[in-house]
Amino acid sequence: MRPAESTSQTLFNPHVSLLFFHFVIEISEEVADQVIKGARQFSSERHVRDARVRDAVRERDAARINEAVLTIVADYAERLLALRKEPTATSRETSDVLEVVDWGIRTFGSYAGLSRNRNFYVCRTHLRIGWVDINLTVTPTTIPLLFTLLSDPSLSVRMAAAGALRRIVSKGLKEPADKLRLIKVLSLGQVLDSLEERTRAEQIARGDDADEGEESYREALGRLLNVLGLELIKLADVSCSIFQILNSLTLSKDAPADEVRADGSALLQQILPVMLRFMEDEYDDTCSTIFPMLQTVLASVCFSPYSCPSLADMLLVQAESKTFNSTP
Repeated sequence: MRPAESTSQTLFNPHVSLLFFHFVIEISEEVADQVIKGARQFSSERHVRDARVRDAVRERDAARINEAVLTIVADYAERLLALRKEPTATSRETSDVLEVVDWGIRTFGSYAGLSRNRNFYVCRTHLRIGWVDINLTVTPTTIPLLFTLLSDPSLSVRMAAAGALRRIVSKGLKEPADKLRLIKVLSLGQVLDSLEERTRAEQIARGDDADEGEESYREALGRLLNVLGLELIKLADVSCSIFQILNSLTLSKDAPADEVRADGSALLQQILPVMLRFMEDEYDDTCSTIFPMLQTVLASVCFSPYSCPSLADMLLVQAESKTFNSTP
């Protein structure tokens, strides 16, 4: 996919790179996307074929595909940074490089975690086995790259990075301790706290001049926080009746150990103030992104107010220490 060695160009060929990305996305959607699979009439032959394709890719090609995708994305991200510093760079050049970075992150997200637009409460049994091993997609290289792109000046790149991170956080893992380690490695709570504060300040500075693109980015951050919160709630309070049900849906028979539950509760407490700040947002679409998380916290109290008071206590403490914006 690289140009000839004799040329001075160092980038991967953009046209071949985009073609490669589209191929990977099509394969992911064909064999692993539950939205597409659910829209078709069930066929045992297709089901067997999809399973064979998934197994073959995991065994032979997953590592090389993931390496190729991330190498291209990192290469073009560096080129994008260089172009933004060059006063002679044309908008066409920047747009072409942005397109490759955007589609590269979308491609990474297509196999990094859960299929798109899946409800947290349903179909988790079908998504239990990840499309690509989490050890390939979450590495010391990929996480800094995603976090860098999550703050990129380009809205499309930021949205793609937020979507990829959301799928990674949602990825089903057999052991609660593994999920806790994944969340700790990502350290998303601190990142989302910082980004929420920054985007809120920008929102206030804009005043009445609404920016739909930036508001959609805040919505993406809210959805990412919501998924993170739901996963932490499962770790922090799995003894409640509602979480016993959720555990049975995700094929996890063992409740988290006390240490896992304590760590999950601590991490959850850190993001509750961020959840409350999103609730303050004047735009309903942004505010509503964290409603499933809030609803689950409240449901834990309704289902079993005596066996799991920790979530209610945490929310009460945060609510008492937070003064909501009010309008006269």
